[in-house]
Order: sequence, then C-alpha cells, then structure tokens
Amino acid sequence: PVRAALPAWAADLDRYPAELAAAVGPAAWQLPAAALLLAVAAALALPPEIRQEFAVVGAALTALAVPAALGLGWLMAPWPMVLTAIGIGLVGLAARTPRSALVHAVTAATVGLVGVGAALARPALTSGVLLVVCLAGIAVATLPRFRMTSTGTETVAAWAAGGAAAALPGSVAAFVAASVPVDPTPTPASLREVTVPVLAASFLAVCVTLGYAALLQVSQRHIPPPLATGTGLGALAVAAAALVAPGTTVADAWVGVLVLIAALLVVFASSIDASRRSDLALDGADLAVAAVTTALVATMVRIAAVVTPGGQLVVAAGLVLVVAVAARAMPEEWRRGPILGVAVGGVLIGLIAGWSALRGGFGVLATPGAIWAGDLSDWPAAPTGGSTWQAPVALALLAVAAAVLLPPPWRYDVSGGAAVLATIGVPAAFALPWWSPVLVGLAAATVFGMAAVSAMDPRAGLSRAVLAGVLGLYAAGAGLVRPWTTALALGGLALICVTVAVLARVFAGRQVDVEAEGMPPYLAQIGGAAAGAALLAGPGAVAALAAEYGHAPQVVVTAAFAATSLGLAVIGAVRRRVPQYLPYASVAVVGAATISALAAFPAGLPFGVYAAAAALLGVLAELIRHATDPPPDLAQPVRRWTVLLDGALRRLPDDGTPRWRVSPAAGAVAAAVPPTVLAVVSIAPTLPVALVEPYRTLTRIWQGPPPELLTPPASAADPTHVLTTLLLTATAALAATGFSAGRRSRAVPVVLPGIAVTLLIAPVALGRPWPAGALAGITVFAVVMLGLALTPPPALLERARSLRVTRVLVFLIGLAAGGAGLAGSLATRELTLLALGGGVAVGTVAALFGTTQRARILGWLFASLKAQLFVLTLGLVVGFAPVWSAFGVLAVGAALQVVTATLPRLRRPEAYAEAATVQWSGYAAGFIALALAFDSPRHIAALLAAWGAVLGLAAVRPGRRPVERRILFWGVVLCEVTAWWILMQVADVALPEAYTLPFAALALLVGLLEVRQRPELSSWVAYGPALVAAFVPTLAIVLATDSSMLRQVLLLLGAVAVLIYGSISQQQAPVIVGAVVTAIAAVHALFSLGPWLVLIPVGLVLLVLGASNERRRRAQERLQTALRAMR
Repeated sequence: PVRAALPAWAADLDRYPAELAAAVGPAAWQLPAAALLLAVAAALALPPEIRQEFAVVGAALTALAVPAALGLGWLMAPWPMVLTAIGIGLVGLAARTPRSALVHAVTAATVGLVGVGAALARPALTSGVLLVVCLAGIAVATLPRFRMTSTGTETVAAWAAGGAAAALPGSVAAFVAASVPVDPTPTPASLREVTVPVLAASFLAVCVTLGYAALLQVSQRHIPPPLATGTGLGALAVAAAALVAPGTTVADAWVGVLVLIAALLVVFASSIDASRRSDLALDGADLAVAAVTTALVATMVRIAAVVTPGGQLVVAAGLVLVVAVAARAMPEEWRRGPILGVAVGGVLIGLIAGWSALRGGFGVLATPGAIWAGDLSDWPAAPTGGSTWQAPVALALLAVAAAVLLPPPWRYDVSGGAAVLATIGVPAAFALPWWSPVLVGLAAATVFGMAAVSAMDPRAGLSRAVLAGVLGLYAAGAGLVRPWTTALALGGLALICVTVAVLARVFAGRQVDVEAEGMPPYLAQIGGAAAGAALLAGPGAVAALAAEYGHAPQVVVTAAFAATSLGLAVIGAVRRRVPQYLPYASVAVVGAATISALAAFPAGLPFGVYAAAAALLGVLAELIRHATDPPPDLAQPVRRWTVLLDGALRRLPDDGTPRWRVSPAAGAVAAAVPPTVLAVVSIAPTLPVALVEPYRTLTRIWQGPPPELLTPPASAADPTHVLTTLLLTATAALAATGFSAGRRSRAVPVVLPGIAVTLLIAPVALGRPWPAGALAGITVFAVVMLGLALTPPPALLERARSLRVTRVLVFLIGLAAGGAGLAGSLATRELTLLALGGGVAVGTVAALFGTTQRARILGWLFASLKAQLFVLTLGLVVGFAPVWSAFGVLAVGAALQVVTATLPRLRRPEAYAEAATVQWSGYAAGFIALALAFDSPRHIAALLAAWGAVLGLAAVRPGRRPVERRILFWGVVLCEVTAWWILMQVADVALPEAYTLPFAALALLVGLLEVRQRPELSSWVAYGPALVAAFVPTLAIVLATDSSMLRQVLLLLGAVAVLIYGSISQQQAPVIVGAVVTAIAAVHALFSLGPWLVLIPVGLVLLVLGASNERRRRAQERLQTALRAMR
C-alpha cells in the first residue's frame, strides 16, 4: 500500500488495486491468516517471559499484511495498520518489563509509520490518519497520569508523545493542503498561493510541539529521547519543506531556519547543559524556550502577513504581548527563556516599527525652509497613510509587553522608549495636522513627567524624566516651523517643567524631612532638571512670541535676556525652599543666555555684549548659590583630604560650616567660561590691531608712526567692544567681591584681566589714532605688573589653582601689552623716553614694595634693564655718542651697587637671592657699558677705572662673604690695572715700571685689607703678589740690560726699605724678598763698577767675618729663630 500511495498526494488511484494484487500474489488472504496463527501459537507455546513480545510482533505482521491481502481500497488501507499500532501502544502500557515496553513501542511505531505511508495517496487521508495518530499518541502519553501503571509505561508513553509530536505538523499541513484549491496548470504564483498557507500552518504546528517539549524540559530539566526525536523530526521535515518546496519564499525560508534552530536547541539542550559554564544565567532549556518563542513570533508574523497583509506588524506585536502575558503567568524560574525569546522577537519587531516611527518623526522635524518660515506644502517629509499606522500601534503594544514581562530596570527603559517612539511616529502615521506634533509631544511629556515624580522607584523616576525630556525636545523641534508654534511648544514645556519641579518638592516633603535630610536624590535630580529646563524654555518662548508680533531682532534677543534675568530672580526668591535646584538653575541660566548671544550673531547684533551679559548672569547665579546654605544632601563631607600641587596630602579644615560639594566659586568660573570665550571671540579683531600693529614701527624707529597706526581698520573700530570688556570686567569684579571674602589677593588678579583688555582695546575700538594705543599698552603694563607685584599670591597650602592660573594669564597679558606699548613708542624719541621712564618707575615700585621675593626680583631686573635703556636712549636723544652713553649705563650699575650696600632689607640673610639679583644686575650694567665703548680705548680705560671704584664699594658692603670680598678686591685690581695699562698704552709710555708698579701698589692694598680682615693670613699670601710684581720685572731689567744707575739705585733702596719694614713688622715675605733683591742688586752694582773695586769690599768682608766668627754664629741662630717666628 505504501508504494501504491506514491507519489505523495498525487498517486494514480486507478492503478491502486493492481499494485496491491501484484504485491501479495496468489497467496492473498493466506498471509494475514498465517501471521495471525503464528501469533496465537507464540502466545500459547512460548515461555511467559517472551510470549507477549512475539504475540505483538505477530499481530503487527498480520496488520501489515491485511490491506494488500484483502485488497482494501486506498481510503481503508491505512486504517488496519494505524488501529493495530494504537492497540499495541495501549497494550504496551501494561508491559511488565522494559524490554517488553520497548518491543511494544518500536512495533507500534513501525506499524504506524507504514500506515502513515499508506495514507499518502491524498492530503485529506494523510491529515486524517496523522490526526488519529496524534490524538492516540496524546491519549497513550497522558493515560498513565490517571491510573496505576507498570514498569514499562514511561517508555511507551514517551514513544507515544514523540509520535504525536511528529504527526501533528504533518496533519495540519495535509489538512491545509486539502483545503486549498489546486491549479491544474501550476504557475509560480499559483504554487506560492498553495505553498505559503501550508508552510504557515506547519510552522504553527511545529511551534506547538516545540513549545510543549521546551516547557517540559524547563519544568523537568529533561525530556525523554523519543519525545525529542519526534519533535525534531517534525521540525526538520517542516524546515526542509520551507527550504526546498516549490513556491516557497525567502520569508518562509527564514522562518524555517528559526524553526530548525529551535528544534536543535530542544534536542541538544542536555548536551548544552553538560558543557556550559556554571556561572551563566541561562541553561540549555532556557535557550530552547527562547528559540521556540522567537520562532513562534516569527510564525505568527508570517501567518499575519498571509491572512492580513496590511496589519502583520500589529499582529506580531499583539502576539508578543500575549506571549509576554503568558510568560508572566509562568513560575518565575520558567520565565528566563520566554523573556529572552520575547525580547528577541520584540527587538526585531521594534526595530522595524521604530525605524518607521523615527522616519515619520524626522519627517516632521525636517520641514523644508528656514526656522520660523517652514514650507508646509509637502509636510511631513515622510510617508503617510497606508500601513504606516502600524508602527505606533505596534510600539504601544510592545511597550505594554515590556512593562508586563521585563524585570526592572529594563522594564522602565524599554517600555518607555517604545512609548516615546510611538509618540514620535503618531503625527505622520495618522496624517495629523502640521501643528499636532507639538500638542502630542507636550501631552506625552506631561504624562511622563507626572509619572516620573510619582514613581517610588528612583530608577523608574529617572528613566521617565529622561523620556519626558526627549519628548519635550521633540515638541520644541517640531514647533520651529512658525514663531507661534515655537512659543506654544516652549511655553508649554516651561509650564510642564515648573509643575514637575513643584511636585517633586511636594512629594519629597511627604517622604522625608527635607530640612533635616534633604530631598531624595532622584527627586532632587528630577526637580532640578525640570527647573533648569523651565529656565531654558521660558526665554525661548518669550523670544518666539516677540518674533510672532513682528519685533526687531534686537528686541527679540533682549526679551530673551529679560526672561532669563526674570527666571534668575524667581530662583533667587525661592532659593531657600529649593536649594537642590540651584546648581541646575545656574547651568540653565548660562545656557539660555549663551544661546541668546549665539542667536545675536546671525542677526548682525553685537553678540559679544550679550555673551558678556551671559557671563554676568552666570556669576550672579552662582553668587545666589554662594549666599544659600547647602542642603544636607549636597553639603561637602567634612574631613576630606585634598591633593596639593606638589603631591602632598592636606585635610580640609573642619570648622563646622556647611559647604557646597561643588564650590560656587568654581561653579562661577565654569559658568563664565563659555560666554567669556564667545565674548573674546567677538573682540578678537581688535586684539591684533592693539597687540601686533604697533610692531610696524620697528622698521622705522624714530621716524614717526606708520600710516596703519594713524587710521585703525574699520572692522576693529566698534565701540560695543569696549562695552563688552566693561561687562566682563564688571563680572570679574562682582565675582572677586562676592567670592574673595574681602581678601585683596584673590580679588585683584580676577579683576585685572578685564581692566587690562578694556584699556588695551579702547583706543582701537573707539577709533583713536596713535599714540593712544601705545599709551594704552604702557598703562596696561604698569597697572597689571603693579597689581601682581603689590598683591600677595595664594598660599601654597591653599586650594587656589584657578587663581594661580589667572595670575599667570595676567602676567602674560601685561607682557604682551607692554611689548606692544614699547613698540608703538619707538615712533618718536619723546614717547620712547616716556615708555622707558615709566618702565623704570614700575620696576622700581615693584622692587621696593613687592609682596613676594619673586615679585621684587623681577622688579629689580626690569627696573635695571629699563634704566640702562633709558640712559642710553637719553644720551642718543641729546646727541651723545654711544661711548659717552656708556657712562650713564655704568652709573646705573653703580646705583644698583649703592642700593645693594645701603638698603637695609637686602642685608638680611633671607634676602640673599634678592641682593644677589641687584648686585648682578649692576655687574651686567658694567659689561654693557664696556660693550658700548669697545672701539674707544680711552673710554674703556675710564670705564674700567670707574667700575673698579664701584666694585670696591661693593666689596666693602657689610655682611659680604669673605670669598666674595676677595673676588671683588681682585676684580678692582684687575679693572684699575687694566685701565692704567690702557692709559699708558694710549699715552705711548714705554717705562715698564709705569705698568708694574700700579699693579703692585693695588695688590699691596688688597693684601693689607686682607690682613686686616684675617690677621692669621701668611705674609706670602698677603704681600707676595705685590712684592713679586714690584721687584721681579725691574730686577730682570737690571740684570738683563744696561740699565741706568738711577733704576739700580732705586731698586736697591726699595729692596732695603722692604727689608727694613719686614724686620720691624716681623713679616717673613718682605724680609726674604727684600734681602734677596738687596743682595742681588748690590752684587750686580759692585760688579758693574769693575773687578778691582770689588776686592776692597771683599777684603773688608773677610776681615769682618774673621773677627766676628763666634758672634756671627750666634746671630745666625737668632736669625733662623726669628724667621721661623715670622708670618
């Protein structure tokens, strides 16, 4: 009968009897009779242990032989086998051994499978047979639950369940195939019309069987292998049909793949559990249920596409909702898989619906045309009508499903996000009027805002608040088409935000004691954000309303600023009731004012003035916060540790005064930075003119100002720039006054940048020609440098990094302004002298009255440099040559040395660095003076002589270190001797003693001074250099040349005088040097008179020596003793 029923659903029924007759031959009825007799014999003759198994096999053979042997028709042929298989299964429930149960199950499966094969002649017969097999399998599988069972019941029941799972998809598919009309001349379209419904029904049936198997596995963490096999075979057959059946589509193939994946996960769930990590949240059963759920969703989407082509998205979303409700009804440990499956299906549907909704939302926002002048002829720029309505409805259903099934916090985010997307897509999807997005967005924002403040879960409240903000932005963006819609959107948004902020404060008071504990954090965040949004939206609404009534741009921007100021005033009035809102209010005020300033730029208004006003409002907002006691939840925790600039740790003082966790001073800086940058950008055209253009004078020094300085460019000449810098200066002064607590060191550096920039750009902005710019630069330099020098910097242990940065910035501004002023002053001699003289005065004041040593050192350096340049320039202006101006530079160095020696402060040990700076500045002046006179020996000699005197003055300064004093003394000697030598060289003096004796005299003077300071000093160190310099050159001349008698006599007299002085003063060096030089000079003198005259003194000497030999020996001993006693 199986061969006769092929090909499936298209068998030739006319040949069916002949096929059966040919299969049995002449035996006919004898085959089933013989098989029946054998079964009876086995039941009677065989041992009881195997009797039942052989009887079951004989009955099966009988059933298999009946259709062909009795020549049954194609309608009746399958039933003997099917009924026999059902009977064997029912009997198998009473099997006493596992072997017997297995034999019953395998025999019933074999006979039933052949019966199903015999039913393939037509779809209706196939459907009926498979339906009977399915119902019988269900009955056999469930019957043991209602009565006592034997040992083999579980095996037979598992096989029966597997058979039912395998039969159900085929029964459903055959039923649908039998119901669909068949085209006798099939085409691709007609085949698709037949195949698609059949596959859709098969998918649904397979999802039922897979769902049952997956839920059984989730509940028991195990399913019988026969059930898994039957379920897998049914799914495999359907998946194969979806891939290879004629007329199948791509969508059917994708669903078939999902079904196959689900079946594989169901079958191999146990294997997945055996190999998975124990720390994973999902096991194999959960994954199987998730895959089945996803396949079920895909199947229903496919069925909806077949049944209702225009509403499949909504149907799919509805199915997700139904599955979510069903999954929620499951025990909690069963939900993991369904949640994952619903999430996957929901994400797929949500992506499609969300894209459609976003496309509609962007179409609403992307209205062609400029702001407040949109082209509404093609509104919206997105598809409308048709099936576009599905997207928001599907998203709404998905939002409900997410709220039902997903755990927190996913529930809040996903459901809220889907609801927001649905809201965004509604206007375009339902073809509402162009102004409807504003109302829809505001309504949804109101709902979410109220839900946010009423939520008991902080995470839910924050999520809903964020979504309300998104909807508010959507409404505001949609309202930019016309001014009145903008005013409506922003005004409504401001009203909603005010309501939310008030309700947050009210609900917080019901939950906790706000005065003692502060607001709950999430309510403080929601209320603060709402208050900030109201402050942002309110000015925009006022500006849009002003534009709607046709006012000029200046009025519109000014109205926005007025609304921002009014909002700040309201916040200041209620600040003690809602201190938690103040940080948000500061950000909102600065943001609103900065946006107004940016809006002024395209309108051609002086946006720098508005930006400076925005900075002023920001500082005022932080001053309001500074004047308000911080709430407990925002107060800075005491006993905090902070890291200093050098890496050290310091604990903040605990004085019991509550502090804001974020300092208002730091907040004011952060709030003022963006608008200040914008204001600086606005005045940027004037800065190059004020700082760079003056350097054009470098190419024409003292030749008058260049033309560019006489006519400032029109682009830079704008009086509003002065107003901008004045507002910035007022802002800085206000901040310095409010936050410095009366400390001058904090206030002055903050105010100086504004004052400096105002003074610097004022001449250019007001169109004033040279020399106003140069004088402004000089003035700025003086003000800035004196302001820094006369105010103490913050202490090293104080947290004031921004103040230190400000001082550095001010210093750089002063240098830039001073350089520009000095460059501009080079146009004329008089202005150059004025600039240099002013620099001397500034440096001198800073050096004398500076509050820190660094400031005083910089003052000395600057004053000395400017003074040297001043005297040099003065000499050039008067008409002196540079060599004569060098004396003025030297006078500056001398004055510095005098200051070093006479100023009491510089004598202190702690002022050593300052004193050294002044002293070395004086030395530098001496070198500069020498450099100026390098080509005039006479002037160099005079300068060296004068500088020697200056060094001598410096050497005698009290407190001088001995080494320094010694170096200075020798420097004096070097200068004076060099000067003397140069003068002698210039005067063509050839006498050697004219060069050696001055050096010897000065060296002797140094030696005498050293001996006075250090009495223990050896005479060789003190007088040796002077004696050698005085005698050795002359002695060499006397011995080597025919010198005059006068030089020899003077040399001899000088040596004798030194010898006598050494003997009297007990100095070793004069005695030895004098004796040696006297002896050499005397001997040379005697020899120079002739050999005969020498005999006379020689004889006298021998006579004296012979007569006083004994006395001479005693004198020699005394001389040695005396020499040893000498220094």
